[in-house]
Amino acid sequence: MRKKFSYIQSFGGQRSSTPIWLTIYGDMMTNLMLFFMMLWALTRMSFDAQLAAHASIQKTFIPEQLKITHIKEEKKAVIPEKIVPSKFDESLKIKSDIQGIRIIFDSPILFNLGRAELNPAAVQPLDELSAWLADVPYTVIIEGHTDNTPIKKGLRYSSNWELSLDRARTVVKYFQKKGLDPKRLVLAGYGEYHPLYPNDTAEHKKSNRRIEIYVVYREK
Repeated sequence: MRKKFSYIQSFGGQRSSTPIWLTIYGDMMTNLMLFFMMLWALTRMSFDAQLAAHASIQKTFIPEQLKITHIKEEKKAVIPEKIVPSKFDESLKIKSDIQGIRIIFDSPILFNLGRAELNPAAVQPLDELSAWLADVPYTVIIEGHTDNTPIKKGLRYSSNWELSLDRARTVVKYFQKKGLDPKRLVLAGYGEYHPLYPNDTAEHKKSNRRIEIYVVYREK
């Protein structure tokens, strides 16, 4: 049986016997390559540039009723000013990405060494933070972390895991006391197993002893 081909007029005026499906396939592969190049480029952008690109894509391609809402920029700008008094500037860090905001308290702000009861100095930043959290509908993950210093025998806790979990539980209870919906709160204790730095210096160990409060852009 004679094969059927679709002929394409070339620039030189001669007809090519290239099947039409091969031309279409080539166009599809080119478009796919461009799409993945665009995705790769997005991963190299800054957070602000990603938000701008996301907003542009939403405006162009996504119907108004299906758009994902993110936390308002003015709310973001208020966080550092409200919950970071000047005396805590070096012990409290705030990081943001396209998924949420991570607020990191060095443990000495909130707890004494080896303890899970809140220090009096913790009241002000936690009060300011709970007031802000009351105004946003997002899930809040409270994570406890320690360094790798072994727990001494005879103390209340048998492991750093238990200590980190109890510290996170203390913060969760405080937020509940301030009126936050328990359904929005997630509790986690990681012990010494998710350090920010190697536990090789006193300064690194101090940074690894921390409470992280992760505000996720997901409504509960």
